[in-house]
Amino acid sequence: MKVLLSIGIMLVALFLNACSLQRQASAVEIGCEADKVVFPKGESSLFMPQYWEANCGNRKYVCQPSGIAIFQAPSAKCKELVP
Repeated sequence: MKVLLSIGIMLVALFLNACSLQRQASAVEIGCEADKVVFPKGESSLFMPQYWEANCGNRKYVCQPSGIAIFQAPSAKCKELVP
């Protein structure tokens, strides 16, 4: 029972960490405060996705992870979507 509880706690921590990494990487790349980054299709779960959309104010971006390593801060490459 303790093993299952430990695994559950680790999965929740991993999920919350992935969301935080995606938000931080997007914010740094697009020059927006992390708390103002909006993901219209939702944030990632468990693992950072191959690509995602991020909004900051009236600007829309498409992003993908780059250079993610275990001991480095996450990073992303984002391009602004122009209507």
